[in-house]
Amino acid sequence: MRSVLLSFALLLPGVAAAQDAPPLAAWMKEIKTPAHAPFPYKIVAVKKIPKKGDEPDFAGFDIEDVEKLTYLRVADPQSVAWNYKLNEETYAEKEPLAALLLASGADTVLVAPEKGKWELVQLKDGKPEVLVTAPAPKGSRASDLAKWLPGALGWDGVVLAEKGEFLLVGSTSQILVTPEIQALAVSGSAGNFALAADRQGAGLLSLSEKEGGYGVFDVVFLAQDLKTLPVGTKLIIERKKK
Repeated sequence: MRSVLLSFALLLPGVAAAQDAPPLAAWMKEIKTPAHAPFPYKIVAVKKIPKKGDEPDFAGFDIEDVEKLTYLRVADPQSVAWNYKLNEETYAEKEPLAALLLASGADTVLVAPEKGKWELVQLKDGKPEVLVTAPAPKGSRASDLAKWLPGALGWDGVVLAEKGEFLLVGSTSQILVTPEIQALAVSGSAGNFALAADRQGAGLLSLSEKEGGYGVFDVVFLAQDLKTLPVGTKLIIERKKK
């Protein structure tokens, strides 16, 4: 990570005027993510995609723990199950993934079987699209999911909102461990769900405040042709040395 960050010596300083960072707790509550954003935001976790007319078999994650450790919101299985029962006829006629997303209000399905690989799936043009497939972690606790997510996606954080020289970033509490850690913004990544190994820097950021899986980053440098980083931009975040 250190050698990657040093490449920013040739970038120009950001042009935003000095200002106070927005209050993190209030900023977190303002987030509204499109249903088909190029990153997961609200997930529903199941062991497999249900067949048409069937109710989901949910994966047993502790919702409160997941939401403490990551920026992810998680659909409540009990609420989703009741929604299926109350709207049984409606969901029975729908494509199973569409029914699951509608009943849960999620944008992404985490398919986490007890054996085999895990997947992140979204609905694209009315059809299921597997966006990420990766080996399952050793366990199925919230902490295992928090560790699995960056490895599966190929990035450590995502820009959720921008205010002047500050960016609200979604990540995990395991990564956002200390103030002033640095992050590399990946050029052209805002539209990509996952990232490959080939990455070009668009800016350098510094963590100023964190809470759980959310962090406020200050813009230190931007590439010469950039004035800001769009929502959805992916970050590679410096890891604290152990």
